[in-house]
Amino acid sequence: EFSATNIFIATEAVLKQLRAINPAQRSTGAFWISWSRFLRYFSSITVSTYKSSDFDVREAGRFSRSSIDDVLSYRFHVPQASMINISLLYHRLDRTSPISHTQSFVLCDINEEGSTDSIGERECILVCKRGGLTYWSGPLRAGYYVLVPFSISFWREAKKDNDYTIVIHSNVQLSLTIENKRATFLADCIIAALIKTGVRKQEKEVAFYKTSSKVAMKIFVAENSSSAQYLNVNIGVNVATNVRHSRHVDLPYHTHDSVPPRHRQLIFITEWTEKHNGLTYLSYSCSYKQESRTSESLPDIDSAQHDLHSPRPF
Repeated sequence: EFSATNIFIATEAVLKQLRAINPAQRSTGAFWISWSRFLRYFSSITVSTYKSSDFDVREAGRFSRSSIDDVLSYRFHVPQASMINISLLYHRLDRTSPISHTQSFVLCDINEEGSTDSIGERECILVCKRGGLTYWSGPLRAGYYVLVPFSISFWREAKKDNDYTIVIHSNVQLSLTIENKRATFLADCIIAALIKTGVRKQEKEVAFYKTSSKVAMKIFVAENSSSAQYLNVNIGVNVATNVRHSRHVDLPYHTHDSVPPRHRQLIFITEWTEKHNGLTYLSYSCSYKQESRTSESLPDIDSAQHDLHSPRPF
């Protein structure tokens, strides 16, 4: 019969030698077993394998602290069609630290020069999860891509660790180019993703995009196709339970914006939080009107500092 006592007797001499080399006051949870006894319960053991067609790239980074901070982008070239696995792993202080944030990344195709004029023409993927691991797996065609991790959970949280690691596995060799980008670049990527994958509501020269209910956050984008009039948008939040808002610290989460002609604007992001270990809920209403004159945004948007919520031209 297999038992801890039998294992201890069989390895008594080995354990004495190990303890002489590295004394331990208490058990680490590891134990020794003879090869003959191992084979009674397992047919074989594989320590590691090598596969020449598997490649991975790992890079560390940090989430931004505010809506005007630069973001890290990871640009890479896929030389031929390949299966790609992307993981975004949060570095918590230790294993006992609770994780109460939401983290996301957006992946878009881009031209070779990295111009914002062609973001997301073929591919836009927005992935969001509560917790410390955000993961996506799927095929990518040959071309250039940009990956941008983001989270508003670390805004106004100077004492909270905001480190992460990006891991990309593929069937072809990749090399990453890491660049600091303005927050408006992230806005362009998110807007492109919502246009392709979000829920759209259109009325004449006005369109609104929002994330689906399957995504662990809410993003709201307004689009003004008029060539002459401004689009005034008012968002009134009715109920907000266990959510963070990208433009407010506390309730009420009301906003007013004036979107210029031929512009789109990321109005707000709200992320689900598990701080209270309860359900998350957000209910809001939207009213809008086209006007010949602009009006000030509430809360203010610092477009001179390339704020994430700045209006973006078509």
